[in-house]
Amino acid sequence: MNELEKLNVSIKESRYMHLVLFFILCLYFYFFGGIDLNMMLGIGFIVALLMSSNNYVSDENSHRIAIFHIVLILIMIDVYDFFSKEGNRLNNILNAITPVVFLSALYGFYLKRK
Repeated sequence: MNELEKLNVSIKESRYMHLVLFFILCLYFYFFGGIDLNMMLGIGFIVALLMSSNNYVSDENSHRIAIFHIVLILIMIDVYDFFSKEGNRLNNILNAITPVVFLSALYGFYLKRK
């Protein structure tokens, strides 16, 4: 089993954990937190690109996809830094984590279905 298959199996097996974590974060935001929708959308878009590009990895283009992933992760860090200049640090971290766990759960269900 290569590294990509191991990663896909890991995401598939943890899909319920990510879904539960997403609902816990939604409850936290409902009662205590402040939602930064721009940060969620920006990071969510980047994570969706990361996960969708995994479907196109082959032996011929694995280095190009890896460089693409590194650039996307650096952009995701910049998006977090841009939107978290002010405000509560915990809320900023949770605003960044929420789209990641939601999309990880969706991707896990997609992999299980596939």
